[in-house]
Amino acid sequence: MTINLIGEVEVTVNGDRAFMDRRTGRIRAYFGSSGYSSEYNRGRNRAEVKPVLSREMVEVLCNLYAKAAWPECGGLKFRKIEVDDRNMVLVEADFVKGEATFPLEPVVMEIDPLYGRLRLFSCVYPPEPPPNLVPRLSIAEARDTAFEALAFFHGSTILQEVEEFELAIVKPEAATEGRHDWYSAEQLAAGAAGRGILAYSGFFEDREILRSDGVGWHRYRVVIDAETGRVLALWHFRPMGGGAQSSDRSFGWNLGPGALRFTLNGREVSVEGEIERVAAPAKFAPSDRVIVESYGMSLLAEFDAGQGLLRTITKKPSYGRPDARTLAALANLRRAQTGSPR
Repeated sequence: MTINLIGEVEVTVNGDRAFMDRRTGRIRAYFGSSGYSSEYNRGRNRAEVKPVLSREMVEVLCNLYAKAAWPECGGLKFRKIEVDDRNMVLVEADFVKGEATFPLEPVVMEIDPLYGRLRLFSCVYPPEPPPNLVPRLSIAEARDTAFEALAFFHGSTILQEVEEFELAIVKPEAATEGRHDWYSAEQLAAGAAGRGILAYSGFFEDREILRSDGVGWHRYRVVIDAETGRVLALWHFRPMGGGAQSSDRSFGWNLGPGALRFTLNGREVSVEGEIERVAAPAKFAPSDRVIVESYGMSLLAEFDAGQGLLRTITKKPSYGRPDARTLAALANLRRAQTGSPR
């Protein structure tokens, strides 16, 4: 047992290693080497063994391990469960409290596929949750704000969710390189004291400009205050690797299968409809800005109610004509927004 450079207790027993916070007694990371019995190691080739744990059982085990690490958590939200080339089950998840996740404090586990033994556990312990976990702002209102911020600061209006836009608990921290943060002094003080705030958080990929491997050239983390609607953080990332970028892709209004969802000033409507790509009209008089979503793809567009046309807010605009059912849904959304009976 030793004290490492950052003041943690490092314990090694029979090849297994754990790092413990001396103040709280919490284990931050665990690396196991004895997950297999000697009989299993001698008798079978590890590469020939196929996982027998169901996804449901993996989730049950991970929730048990998470509760042991942090008894106050309300479970896990799973981001990824997959099997690697060693046939180990790799899990990436977030702690959950109430309806909110802790998206900036990831939990990583590696599990033996036969016995369910924990081979590796690593996490960033979340901040203390705020006393109130009920947001004043709706997720539709927060999404409106997030898309307007991405359009204003980065010109990104055709987006896909890499991580779901959702209610979250985040720890305010001072800005670092590549980030734009607008936390208040009070929020920064709370973060410095280990306390979190209620917000909406999402991770988006710009789908207008793609690399040669099909990955978006730009990605963004957006954090919106769930109480006031203020933009708290907007972080810009460029994924590693990939070839030269390709741009000016033809946009055909095909956002994927599923119902279309429209958001206008914090109000939403869903409809099983279609939008047909059409040629640019002689004139276009935008009356509203709407978010169009389907199957994880999102688009900030302008709507000309007089002509019944949509237009992308891009360098080379694309125009779309909603079908009758979709136009009726948009008309109802606009009436609900204005309070007009017609």
